[in-house]
Amino acid sequence: MIRDNSQRATQAVWFFVLTAVAAGLNMLLGLLDAANPQSVYATAEDELNLLGLGVFSFAILYLLIRIASYVFLIRWFRRAYANIARAGEPTQYSDGWAAGAWFVPIVSFFRPYSMMKEVWRHTQLLAYDAVQTHGLLRAWWLMFVLHLGAAQVSSRADAAPGSSAYTNLLVLEYSLSIAMAVLTVVVIRRVATAEAVLQIRTKVSNLGEPAPSVVVAEDAYTPTLQQ
Repeated sequence: MIRDNSQRATQAVWFFVLTAVAAGLNMLLGLLDAANPQSVYATAEDELNLLGLGVFSFAILYLLIRIASYVFLIRWFRRAYANIARAGEPTQYSDGWAAGAWFVPIVSFFRPYSMMKEVWRHTQLLAYDAVQTHGLLRAWWLMFVLHLGAAQVSSRADAAPGSSAYTNLLVLEYSLSIAMAVLTVVVIRRVATAEAVLQIRTKVSNLGEPAPSVVVAEDAYTPTLQQ
């Protein structure tokens, strides 16, 4: 019997929505700061204080939201992968790999994608007896990898605030993050919808099973159920 995964899907979706919103706000604040690096501040001390409370604070908030979104994504993904086996379909890996594959160097660049394809294929087959093409998954994983790469490049760059290089990196990182978050929401919702249909089909099919018989123990007053 598959386990309900709707709550985890909802949690993951909301955190990726927050990721997209936070990325958009950070990009806007960064562009405003890059366009007027000094004119909006009366003194250098005011500039430092406002940056610390504004741009820097939003960047930290964005990072925390991103980390939380990954946690909720992996929680949802692990149960979605485990549900394939619970539904009687073969899987290439254990459900532990559905969580661990995201943290193994090199492997994390391809294993989560291949496992997501299993979730996508088997869940839809069980729910609809048909499978949509993997085009959405390819676009999602491409954006996922690119946004991680852009974040690494941006964190290691020496571009000064206000420079064209800084602005380009800023726009690239947050644009890819927004695209990744939106596509992740779409993928989760597609799989979650199929999981909901699969749950209904499973419950309906179980209605035809024989009811458990009641066996009364000779030395007991409480009847017990026998499957």
